[in-house]
Amino acid sequence: MRIKALLKSRKFQITFQVAIVALAVFLLTPQAKSLATSWSDASFKLEPFWLIAAIVALIATNISALFVFLAISPKKLPFVQTFIAQISTGFTNRLAPGGIGAAGLYTFFLSKVLKIPKTDAALLVGANGLIGYIAFNITTIGIFALSGSIGKAFDVLWGNPLALAIVLAAIGTAVTLLLSIKKLRGGFLSVIGSARKTFRSLRKRPVRLLLALTASTGITLLTLSMLYASIQAAGVSITLDELLLVYIAGMLAVVASPTPSGLGAVELAMTAALTAATGASQALAAILIYRIVSFWLPIIPGYACFRYLTKKKLL
Repeated sequence: MRIKALLKSRKFQITFQVAIVALAVFLLTPQAKSLATSWSDASFKLEPFWLIAAIVALIATNISALFVFLAISPKKLPFVQTFIAQISTGFTNRLAPGGIGAAGLYTFFLSKVLKIPKTDAALLVGANGLIGYIAFNITTIGIFALSGSIGKAFDVLWGNPLALAIVLAAIGTAVTLLLSIKKLRGGFLSVIGSARKTFRSLRKRPVRLLLALTASTGITLLTLSMLYASIQAAGVSITLDELLLVYIAGMLAVVASPTPSGLGAVELAMTAALTAATGASQALAAILIYRIVSFWLPIIPGYACFRYLTKKKLL
C-alpha cells in the first residue's frame, strides 16, 4: 500500500518526469553532437522534401498500428482515444526496452476501455505482437524474393566484418537471453502461447484477421518508407535490398539491446550496415535523421497524450 501511495503522489510523479527529461537530454546530447559534425561536412545537404516525407510516414505508421487493434478487439474501441493511446507509446516505449512500454500501456488501456481483465487485455497485446511478427516475415521475405537479392545481402555482410559481427552478436544475445534466463524464457513462451489462443479465435473472423494482417504489413512497409525517406534526406542513394538489410540490422539491435528501443545499438548497427551496403560518407547523418524522426520526435506528443490518458483515468 505504501508503494502504491508513493507512485500516486504528486512529488513522485514530478521527480519521475524530471528524471525522464534529464535522461533524454543525457542520451540525446552525444547524438546531437554526431549529427552536428555530419552536418558541418561540406558534402552534406539536407533534403527538406524527404524529411517531410519521413514524418508523414511516421504518422501513417501510427494509424496502421491503430487499425491492428481496432481489427483484433472483441468489442468496438473508441477511435480517438485508441489513437491517443497509440501516440502515447511514442513516450512509454522510451522508458523500457523491447517494446515493454507500449505493451504495458495497451494492457492497461484495453482493460479500462473494454472493461475486461488485464489478463485478457494482455492476450490482445500478445496477439498484436504475433500478427506483427507474421506480417514482418511475410513482407521481408516477399521483398527479398521480388528483388532477387538475397545473395547480395549476404555478400554485403560477408564483405564487412563489423556489420556481420553486429548482426551475429544481436542474434546471439537474443538467443542466449531466451535460453539462459528461465523467467524470461517462460514469459516469452507464455506470451506466445496466449497470443496463439487469441489468434485462433480470430480465425473465426477472417475479415478482421485479414484487416489486422494488412494493417500490420502496412506498419513494416511504412517504417521502411520512413527509413528510405530519412536516408534520401541525407542525400544517400540506396536500393531496395540494401534498405531492407539496414532495417533488419536495426531490428536485431533492438532485440539484443537492453536500452529503450535499442538506443545506441541501433545507430551503430544501422550505420555499419548502411556504410557496408552503400559506402556512403553520410551514413551516420542518414541514420541519425531516421532516429530523430522515429525515436525522438514522437516523445513530446507521446508524453502529452500519456498525460491526457492518465488524467482521464484510462490507464
